[in-house]
Amino acid sequence: MVRSWLMVVSLAKLRMFFMATLVLWLLIGLVFQMTQESHILKNSSLKDLIKSTKTDTNDLRITSMPITQRTLPKRLAPIRCNNISECHLRTPYSEWTRNIDGTAYVESEGLNQIHCQVKPANYSSNQARMFESLPKNFLEYSRLPTAPPFCGRRGLLSPWKFTESTKEIWMIFIVKSATHHMQARDVIRETWGSIESLRGTRFATLFLLGRTSTSEEQFLLNRENEMFGDILQCDLLDEYKALPLKVLSSFRWLLEGHMTSSYYTVTDDDCVMNLMNINTFFHVERYDDVIYCGFIFDQDSKVNRQRKSKWYISKDVYPGLYYPTFCHGGMWSLQKPMMRDVYCMAEVTQRNEFYLEDVYITGILREKLGRRDSNILPATTNSGSKYLLMYYPWDETNRAYIKMTAKWRKLNRTLPWGINSSSGEPLVESYKPQTLHTKQNVKLLLLQWSHLKDAETNRTI
Repeated sequence: MVRSWLMVVSLAKLRMFFMATLVLWLLIGLVFQMTQESHILKNSSLKDLIKSTKTDTNDLRITSMPITQRTLPKRLAPIRCNNISECHLRTPYSEWTRNIDGTAYVESEGLNQIHCQVKPANYSSNQARMFESLPKNFLEYSRLPTAPPFCGRRGLLSPWKFTESTKEIWMIFIVKSATHHMQARDVIRETWGSIESLRGTRFATLFLLGRTSTSEEQFLLNRENEMFGDILQCDLLDEYKALPLKVLSSFRWLLEGHMTSSYYTVTDDDCVMNLMNINTFFHVERYDDVIYCGFIFDQDSKVNRQRKSKWYISKDVYPGLYYPTFCHGGMWSLQKPMMRDVYCMAEVTQRNEFYLEDVYITGILREKLGRRDSNILPATTNSGSKYLLMYYPWDETNRAYIKMTAKWRKLNRTLPWGINSSSGEPLVESYKPQTLHTKQNVKLLLLQWSHLKDAETNRTI
């Protein structure tokens, strides 16, 4: 009895000894790791790389991360310094180089790369402005670039009507929509989205959506895209606060080369495009590094601090009092160089839960390029008056669709319907009108969406 008791005590002591040894080795490893990190951070060149950098100090050149869905490591990889003027930081997917002159590169190898060069210029304005500079949390650069979610693959919908076509497109309309907004999409398809070309320039209208919350909703979206082939679906939940990522994800998809165009216009599914004026305005030579505001050009807009407002932004998210100049989301247009610049800047900028996509992209990211207001302009005539490029019904009820249709009837009469006398080609071409069978299917889908919405309402009650 005594012997067995002594054996139990000996085994317990042995187990405690092994546990203590294991804990000791773990502590030694942790102390060694912290020592190495503190030694690395003493290097001033590395500090310049990972600490915040103001855009008005040095030129910044960025070649973006490869398009990959692998998660970037949270810990930084080893760093080697050739001399005091240059340091390298490596991750499994990229290599950063920081030179003493302030030039920073991010280089990578692989398929579907998006190459960017962002070069802030020294720009100063004598105009007295309420907005002075971006808050520090937006001026800082991320330690590692982060790409927005992908679109149009791995089971997500893509606009096959355009990706499978060889016709050259002059302007792509990126219409921000929601999964259950099929009625709005149908109104656009029946009105301004039905125009394929005007005076030899072709249009393409993409409806930008996120993931659905149920399999029933995804089934209805699949049916809709089978009929029309104009939906681009991205890998993020389709909600209002995801709008910045959704728009940037569409930029990523376009920059990957799935579709090319001379101009890209971002708009909402409750807006009507004035195609005649758009064709006239953008056929005059425009700057390829400027965002053009087709709706509202807003300077010195004060941050909304009313908690019940749809546009409420807290001080923690945006500490400043005023936004930089930006285009309201109803319509803004840009070319590929500017799209690449703001996209690339987004990869190295923390979003900080900021969800107003028009302010974030055309205001914050554009301002961070370091060119002040030289890269954003209102759509105006030569005399300075506003060019009417779009119509907004200012109505959030279903009456908005009636107003949109009525406005399009007026705009449609201004189009030059007829034949070009020199080429014999029609001046205006429309997509094939919906057949009776397609219209019946659309009505059926709208009815099914209505039933789903009613069922969700009953569940919440």
